[in-house]
Amino acid sequence: MRSKKAAYFILFLSVLLIIGNLWNAYPTNFDTGFFLRITANILILISMVVSIWYPKNKDWNS
Repeated sequence: MRSKKAAYFILFLSVLLIIGNLWNAYPTNFDTGFFLRITANILILISMVVSIWYPKNKDWNS
């Protein structure tokens, strides 16, 4: 249960970082660093959704 709370917290912070990056870069500062930060945040979002969706005690072989 504790790890799910942490995953939700990181998910929320990642969404805030994406919004902050978009707010900071708009309208003229879309450089390579912007795209790398957005890509990293999207990967964090995907990993948190997967860690919430698939519990650790799930049997992967069945």
